[in-house]
Amino acid sequence: MNDSSSTSSDVAADERNDELPADGKPWLFRWTLLILCLVWPLVWVGALVTTSDAGMSVPDWPNTYGDNLLLYPISTWLSGPFDLFIEHGHRLLGMLVGMVAIAVVVVAFVSERRRWVQALAVLGLLLVIVQGVLGGMRVVLGDRVLAMVHGCTAPIVFAVFTVLLVASSRWWKTVIARSYARQSVGAGGEKGKGDETDESDESDGGPPSGDGSYEGDGVDGGSGVDGEGGSDGQSGSDGAVKTIRTATKGWWVLALLAYFQLVLGAQLRHVSMAATPQQFTHTVATHILLAFVIWVVCAILWLRIRKCGEMTLSRSGLLLLGLVSIQILLGLATWVVNYGFPMFQSYGYPAHYLVHAKSFWGSFVVCGHVATGSLILATAVLLGTGSWRVRYRQRFQQANACA
Repeated sequence: MNDSSSTSSDVAADERNDELPADGKPWLFRWTLLILCLVWPLVWVGALVTTSDAGMSVPDWPNTYGDNLLLYPISTWLSGPFDLFIEHGHRLLGMLVGMVAIAVVVVAFVSERRRWVQALAVLGLLLVIVQGVLGGMRVVLGDRVLAMVHGCTAPIVFAVFTVLLVASSRWWKTVIARSYARQSVGAGGEKGKGDETDESDESDGGPPSGDGSYEGDGVDGGSGVDGEGGSDGQSGSDGAVKTIRTATKGWWVLALLAYFQLVLGAQLRHVSMAATPQQFTHTVATHILLAFVIWVVCAILWLRIRKCGEMTLSRSGLLLLGLVSIQILLGLATWVVNYGFPMFQSYGYPAHYLVHAKSFWGSFVVCGHVATGSLILATAVLLGTGSWRVRYRQRFQQANACA
């Protein structure tokens, strides 16, 4: 009994630290959302730099042809060659991301009491700095390996700030409030179902907005934790606990698979001069096989979680499944714009298709494939973080029930 009381006290203390800022304005959420809206285009532009072989179009760093990055003539930048335009623009956007990352750290220390959230903001800033240095060293040393590492660390930055976005959202707090309210209703029976629904509706979050909530209604139809129209019975509750526990592990495994897939893609984009045709073929085959494995795993996880009671998770899972499907099609299109139809040269259109190296629209297809890969990783991390939070919510329920 003492252990249960101790657990309840520890969890309650954690929940007090999870409160939003005193003024009720989720500034950290807003700044984190801003940096995510900048990092994803930065990934896209970085992919365009690689696709266009523009990484060495500016031979010095941190300057641009001897001029300070901010003082380089705008007219020369805009009217110069395309590779100069996108490389210098990439650097400017990276600098902007760095400045916003500094602001995120300041806001985190001013408005947050959770030390781990502050540490996460600092980690994000450090990763942005490392990413910038890697990009600069790639230019100074002219090393293709550094170019590949630079491309592989960008999705990590995106993923870290995604965790920070979830942790600073209003949903992070209200998911506990809704859970506690339902537990009170189930135990005391003092509220009717209409009152419970009203309370749930009042605390539920909406789409990404300034109020700090990032998606969904929070709960399917105002139902219990165990799914649509379900009751708060013990069997349903146990089923929900097992579902969330499995989903939490599954989403993080999926995130690791998605990152490994990004590394394979980076190897294909930065092929080593020492690589043999057999090594390239094996990498391509592994890349294709893993894409379908990720799709299957994602489909299984979504089928398990779609009736878990949290619309934020079920809708995000469906979004991820759609992104993976689109990514597979983009991968096929990327192969076509780079290599044509090597297996269908005897049939109609494929036989007459001409590959245009570094074509404008072909580059956008390839960049879309790269950027969508980072978006898949971030969505998987979002689901893993959100599922962990719901699992923590269930621990909060159990601790209060034993108190």
